[in-house]
Amino acid sequence: MTFDIELNRLTIARGDIEQALRFLKKAGGIDPTSDEYEALVMTAITLYARPFSKNEVDPQAKANKCVSSEVLDEYTKEERVLHDRLLEVRNKAIAHAEWNNYPTSVSWDTRVIKSRRYSIYPEFITVESFAALAMKLERRLQNMRVDRVLQER
Repeated sequence: MTFDIELNRLTIARGDIEQALRFLKKAGGIDPTSDEYEALVMTAITLYARPFSKNEVDPQAKANKCVSSEVLDEYTKEERVLHDRLLEVRNKAIAHAEWNNYPTSVSWDTRVIKSRRYSIYPEFITVESFAALAMKLERRLQNMRVDRVLQER
């Protein structure tokens, strides 16, 4: 049995998006100010962004480093804006802690340190819009997988 590095990455990506959709479904019925909501949506964002992160470093890997930009070809302009924002949130607030998302200040008079943790709650991202985007991506990944298999016949 041979392997196809593009098909393997598409399959891994589809699994990530399916799992993100499961978390979004659970988040839909939870208070958006709760820790549970925060954990589910942040995890869904991480899973959604994973296929676009060049995380495969092994030159002998049996999967591409990330999915091709072709998976986004069917996104509308508005969907692309949401997609870009999800990746930005993952990169700047979830996977890494940039100061803009975790501001800290010191009152030197009182020696009090103030900080604010990032929260997904005030974000523009709604579970519904995020889930719709993820479902569209999941369908696209599945179609690309099928096309890849049919090409090999």
